[in-house]
Amino acid sequence: MTDSKTDKKAKGFAWNYYRPYFSELSKQKHVEAFAYYIQQGSNALEIASWLSQNTEKVDAFLNWSKNYVWYKGK
Repeated sequence: MTDSKTDKKAKGFAWNYYRPYFSELSKQKHVEAFAYYIQQGSNALEIASWLSQNTEKVDAFLNWSKNYVWYKGK
């Protein structure tokens, strides 16, 4: 999603709205916490275990996400 070659060709709502969020999510190193967090409804023991053992990572991700400034258009 952050490839500069595709930046010049891509456009549209998803590209403008979601790409910056996920690009920044990666830069801030929250991908792992995001991946586990969104799977918590699966009731898998591995997911629950990781979440309970990594509360600092989850809290950092949630705080970052809560304060993320979303694209509002031109």
